[in-house]
Formats: sequence, C-alpha cells, structure tokens
Amino acid sequence: MKRNIITAAMLLLAAITAATAQAQPRTDTEINERWTVAPIAETNMKAKRTPVTLPHTWKAAYDDGKRHYNRETMVYRRKLDVTPQMQGRRLSFTSRG
Repeated sequence: MKRNIITAAMLLLAAITAATAQAQPRTDTEINERWTVAPIAETNMKAKRTPVTLPHTWKAAYDDGKRHYNRETMVYRRKLDVTPQMQGRRLSFTSRG
C-alpha cells in the first residue's frame, strides 16, 4: 500500500513536471554583445563609455608591460530588452566563457 502511494506520487510529480516544461520551454538568449564599460567615477549618463563584447577584461590595455596597472573600479552596463515572452517569467543569467 505504502509503495503504491509513493509510486503514484512520483508519477504525478513527473506528469506535472512534463506539463510545465511543455507549457513554458526554456529559451537561451546570448547577451555577450552591446556592453559598455567606464570607470566608476565616470558613470553619469553623459560619460564616455567604451563598447565591449563579453568576455572582456578592462585591464587588457595595461598588460603590455609599458604602462602601470590600472587600479580603477570599472562599471559594465548593458540595456536588456524584455520581450513580451519574458514578462512574468523567471530570468536567470549564466556565463559560458
């Protein structure tokens, strides 16, 4: 009897999971392009921002051995267009670099 209840519960959970997956399939959207970077001291909207694509390291220009290491704190910024399909859904961001 106990085994039947556990089996029925597992089947019900599997059916609910399958129905949810079909109702809202997972979609991946690359957001590595259209980023900008600027020193934190210059983060006002009118500051000059440098366009970059991720993965990116802002200190790469200082790694040529000819200049001192830049110790500024930098801010990366990107506008994310939230489509109607994204409304009301859980969004998560991961790195694939």
